[in-house]
Amino acid sequence: MLLTMSFLKMIRNPAAASSSEITVLFCGEQQTPPGHKYVQVHLDHVLVHFVLSGRGRFMPSGKAYDLNPGDSFFIFPGEVSGYISDDEQPWKYQWVALKGGYVLRFLKEIGITPESPISSTARPERLIRLYRSIYRTFEQNQVSCDMEAGGTARLLLARYMEDQQLLSPSIASMDTEIKQQINQMAGWINTRYMEPLSIEDMSRQLGYHRTYLTRMFREQLGMSPMQYLTSVRLERAAVLLRSSYPLTIEEVGHSVGYRDALYFSKLFKQKFGTAPSAYRMRRME
Repeated sequence: MLLTMSFLKMIRNPAAASSSEITVLFCGEQQTPPGHKYVQVHLDHVLVHFVLSGRGRFMPSGKAYDLNPGDSFFIFPGEVSGYISDDEQPWKYQWVALKGGYVLRFLKEIGITPESPISSTARPERLIRLYRSIYRTFEQNQVSCDMEAGGTARLLLARYMEDQQLLSPSIASMDTEIKQQINQMAGWINTRYMEPLSIEDMSRQLGYHRTYLTRMFREQLGMSPMQYLTSVRLERAAVLLRSSYPLTIEEVGHSVGYRDALYFSKLFKQKFGTAPSAYRMRRME
């Protein structure tokens, strides 16, 4: 059993914290006194609190959230945040500080952001076990504790993701469906790139408005549908230019969907930094 007020700080290599995927900097558990106030200013890590019992208020960037057992609040790097325990039912919470190159990305995927820093769970025992597992790992002070704590932190974030999906199953389901359809569209482009495709063709194929399709495609794959089509075509053209097929530059362009040889050459040079003919000669040397 943990003490009612406990704190552990354990990071063997602080310089590695930013470069690793997820590093636990410190963790703890505390029963606060009535009206206990705390202010966090411009952290360089993410600080997560999970409310075990009692009540309190979290105040990030001018907002205010009244929280109860089963709620969590996330403080993000660079923020100024305050939190205060209730006068009659002061809260008891667990906390963990996370740092690493993937922490913010994982939280964004979960749906936890500076604009939406609160999470709730109907299954608090799962989170309690993981928080206390991190604590016990550091308490043992083994050589492998940093790595083990980082692995448990991944499981912790996975539980938060499950809780977010349970809170908004329709949104999660819709998001999954959109991802599947965008991936399906990408596969469709990969097999029909040689045809004269347009954004209108793609929109009809998925049944979405072209503007919405473009935005969702860009969010999922980092580029618009037409940019993806161009990339696929030019990559296929490069394969043909490296092959032993006796095709002219015009024929290569035509094979990947470009009827205008000059336009094809222009796009190819923009992507690969050299004209198709020079690219072929360089590969043959």
